[in-house]
Amino acid sequence: MKKKIVLALALCSLTTTGALANTISAQLYRSPFNLNYGMLESPLNDNLLDNKVTDASVFVSANYNYAKDPIIVKDLSNGNRISSLVGSYNTVDLSAGYLFQPNLALFAQLPISRAKLPGASSGTVLGDSRLDLKYGLSDEKDSAVSFAVMPEVTFPTGSKTYFLTDNGVTAGVLLIAEKSFDSLRVAANLGYRYSGSADYLNINYHNRIPYGIGGEIRLARKWSLSPEFSGFFAAPLANHQNPGEFYLGLNHHPRSDIALMAGASVGTTDRQASLNYRGVLALRMYLTKPAKAAEAPKPEPAPVVAQAPAPVAKPRVIFTNSKIETLDIVNFENDKDVLTASGKTVLDDVSKVVLENRAAISHLSIEGHTSLSGSQQHNDDLSLRRAKRVKEYLAAKGVDTNLMGVKGYGKQRPKYLPGKSTKEELELNRRVEFIITPAHK
Repeated sequence: MKKKIVLALALCSLTTTGALANTISAQLYRSPFNLNYGMLESPLNDNLLDNKVTDASVFVSANYNYAKDPIIVKDLSNGNRISSLVGSYNTVDLSAGYLFQPNLALFAQLPISRAKLPGASSGTVLGDSRLDLKYGLSDEKDSAVSFAVMPEVTFPTGSKTYFLTDNGVTAGVLLIAEKSFDSLRVAANLGYRYSGSADYLNINYHNRIPYGIGGEIRLARKWSLSPEFSGFFAAPLANHQNPGEFYLGLNHHPRSDIALMAGASVGTTDRQASLNYRGVLALRMYLTKPAKAAEAPKPEPAPVVAQAPAPVAKPRVIFTNSKIETLDIVNFENDKDVLTASGKTVLDDVSKVVLENRAAISHLSIEGHTSLSGSQQHNDDLSLRRAKRVKEYLAAKGVDTNLMGVKGYGKQRPKYLPGKSTKEELELNRRVEFIITPAHK
């Protein structure tokens, strides 16, 4: 009689004469390191579409997922279920990461599972742990598409008894791409993993090609929906070893640096290879750098009668460790990249602030934004031309050209939305922002 084994996301046929070999991990779900997707990885530009996460250095997350009967044996001749090798997994992935700079971060993940074998007591055991290095390839490019590469290493810290380890070190790399639109962002993943010991009977996971595509659709300012499709191919391609699943998640962002997620997935494509269902809950966040404690106020001196000093004008440009804020807008002529007199005045102040704080700045990103009127293509082009014009003006004032990069986001990242904002507020979507990468001391 021919039988087959179905594993969480994959299935392999076998005969009763198959020889025992190593082992495999049946927990194939890997929680990602970002605030936007339940299954997919994204580049290092997490934001709530219109509110970029800045001044963050540490990422932490806890992701729970449930899998019922992750490994079952079926009769190939009639498809009837014969037995279950593992009853269920209740797994929590604990993750942490450190952002060395805006385009480079190191992440670590440790899965802890409550696993149950049929007819036996449950056990709380570890899964295989992993280290990932994520590097943004397009941080300083004038492009609306972001790219990143993520090398990864998985270590055999999991339990063999509960099928939670690939029994050896696994190495791989993942390529990541993402593009943002008005109220939508789309991501795609493609990679390769190798593990010389990941086999059980005639299930062979030595060479795997993970893939995925999905999006985040904004429903409201703090709510979004994430439809995603992901899986992997076992290479060389083999029947019943190429699982896929469709995931639908609801994301809530109480703040731009926090994400609460709930979602579920069902098996797709190869129904024999894919799982029946999965449930996911997640809390992910960035820990922003703490503000410096304010000095205790000095005691006020006794009042004296003196002539009141002349009022001091408030600065129109403010320097922080993450951006340069202008209290006045950098104005251009209507639908052109020609600076007005008031716009040049603002940039004169910006150039002075940059030159005064040059030692604290590693990179200055000049980001152009437009109003919500007009086509996407026109606004992308206009915002990029305006950002380049600002760079040219600052360079003429003595700012190092190599210090500055430009980006044009068009109308992709509005500060104010129609129906929720006044006409005056909507006009403020036309703006130029100055984002700082601080120099390492």
